[in-house]
Amino acid sequence: MIPLQSSTTKIECRLYTSFSDLEAHRAAWDEIAASAGAPIYMTFDWCRIWWEFYGRGRELAIFGVMADDTLAGVLPIYIDGSSFWPFKVRIARLVGATDGPTKVLDPPLRRDIAATALRLVVARLLRERSCDLVSLGPVSATSPSLEGLTANQAGESNRVRLRQTGVLAYYDLSGRPEDYLATLGRSEQKHRRYDIRYLDRQGAEEALVGGAGTDIELEFHAFARMHTTDWNVLGRPGHFYAWPRAYEFHLALTKCFFRLDRLRLHKIRVGQDVISYDYAYAFGPAFFWELRARSLDKRWAKISLGSCALIFLLRHAVRERAACLYAGIGSQEYKTRLGAKERPVVTIDISPDDRLTGAFVGGYRLAYRVLETLYFKLWYMRIQLRLPKYFHRPIWKFWSKISI
Repeated sequence: MIPLQSSTTKIECRLYTSFSDLEAHRAAWDEIAASAGAPIYMTFDWCRIWWEFYGRGRELAIFGVMADDTLAGVLPIYIDGSSFWPFKVRIARLVGATDGPTKVLDPPLRRDIAATALRLVVARLLRERSCDLVSLGPVSATSPSLEGLTANQAGESNRVRLRQTGVLAYYDLSGRPEDYLATLGRSEQKHRRYDIRYLDRQGAEEALVGGAGTDIELEFHAFARMHTTDWNVLGRPGHFYAWPRAYEFHLALTKCFFRLDRLRLHKIRVGQDVISYDYAYAFGPAFFWELRARSLDKRWAKISLGSCALIFLLRHAVRERAACLYAGIGSQEYKTRLGAKERPVVTIDISPDDRLTGAFVGGYRLAYRVLETLYFKLWYMRIQLRLPKYFHRPIWKFWSKISI
């Protein structure tokens, strides 16, 4: 534990190596995350479950940030001795940063101590934990954790590299529009109102999965099956069978957050048939949209069922007084047509400023980029699709673990 005086506040970072050691701080961790605007991916239970599924062979290093002896933030970190022959590099990352689609991982840190706490933790990871690289992200480009983290502040003997990771799509619901459709462009309004009237004529009803007697595992399985079928038509396995252990991981999340009333599994039903699911979570003032599933019945081919389902989810978020719905990293035209805005997300890399470490980190990064191009962009995204079904395989587990 190293104390640091910041104006009149004494800041200390306490190291924990298991989630059981932090059980007493579970509620405080989540309260700080909610007040700091951190995503649900940085809550105690999301990090804990991620670690249960993907922590094997890695070192856990959670830093509890104390301001005047009161918990003021948490930096959930893991250290991976990534081997990519001939480069072996010890990399510290935020819990949840690999083994699945990219998420925004703004740490749960009180704004006034965020930058100071981050510098203190980085120093400990490099010096005490012998890390060759601290890779923090993706985080929002406006995250207070990044404020003032220049090369000099991170340490004169360190290199700091800021790189844009992509853009985060989000829907600003702070105006709480009663009629969300009215906020869209004229052409989009016209098409979506036609689609919704069509659904109304078919007797479509929307509902959240929940309530007494709900078998959440059965509902999740129905959603996952529909999602998978939807993607199988395109020659893809779908999220749950593309990423390592994704089905089991999300089932565990679903069970946990259903009990905590944070799951938002929204469905549209016509009679006894469910025609779409939207899988999301609610935390603090925001919704976090994960995945969608749609019926392939020809009755719905004449409308944009996916756009209607998203509008219904947005309207539900407004009714719950959510200020924002986050729709994932990546720029997609249909999201912007429905009113999504975008903001940049970045990853900050800090490493010791010595030639040998720099050569290994640089070599590792270059080797990963070559593998990403050859394996993921060419083989997985293009070539594999054109081959017989026998050659279709899930995402390579090794590749999903070593991103940088």
